[in-house]
Amino acid sequence: AELAAVAKSSGGKVELGPLKKFASSGVPTSAELARDFQTLAFKSINAQQAGDEEPGVLNRFLSSAKSIVRVRRTNFDREDKSTEAVVARMESLLKQGNLSGAIEQSKALSKEARAPIQSWLDRLEARAGVEQAIAELERQLKASLGGSVEAPAKSGAGTGTKG
Repeated sequence: AELAAVAKSSGGKVELGPLKKFASSGVPTSAELARDFQTLAFKSINAQQAGDEEPGVLNRFLSSAKSIVRVRRTNFDREDKSTEAVVARMESLLKQGNLSGAIEQSKALSKEARAPIQSWLDRLEARAGVEQAIAELERQLKASLGGSVEAPAKSGAGTGTKG
């Protein structure tokens, strides 16, 4: 209903296609994505570590212990490409509302580390897509109303906007 009202009031001058695909299902907010990532972060790290470990009694024992108590570092060198470092940077970017930055960081994850969080990554990309579409919609609306037109941000998701 809201998209139809915008389409009507803009006289068809605004492209609403990118938003229509989310009209019925919606997308999670930035805050929801950040909250969900806190629980998924260890799944990504564990998946990578499981691929790196040799089977054995000691490793099974350590895996059991990790499932009970887990501490994770959050400060890493920028050059550190480990799964734990990438996940920590993703989490920091999400807390800042920088969805496009988190997406970019996720590309450094291995296939094994991405697998358990892939559906979350899809939702993250959907949210970033919606924020980009909204930024473009704002730009088009300003142009149709004769206001000044600013170039849209590369990704509306990196501007610190939330929700």
